[in-house]
Amino acid sequence: MKNQCTGLFKFEEFDSVFLKEMESICKNIEQGGLDPYSQLTGYLMTGNDYYITRIGGARATIASLEKEKIQAYVKLFLEK
Repeated sequence: MKNQCTGLFKFEEFDSVFLKEMESICKNIEQGGLDPYSQLTGYLMTGNDYYITRIGGARATIASLEKEKIQAYVKLFLEK
């Protein structure tokens, strides 16, 4: 997996803090009974943060992250 690349970011460019935050966001979305891939895709396509649950502070956390990195994360980890 270390050689995978999204076009914008290589796997190695995701720092551990970003990965932990994204894992937490995905778990919180699942806890709300929703599909993380669908919700993150909706967020990225519309820019509307209502796609992200407030459970566990996920909405506030995602607002602090770069959308390009979120997009790369979705492509690399969630499309599988």
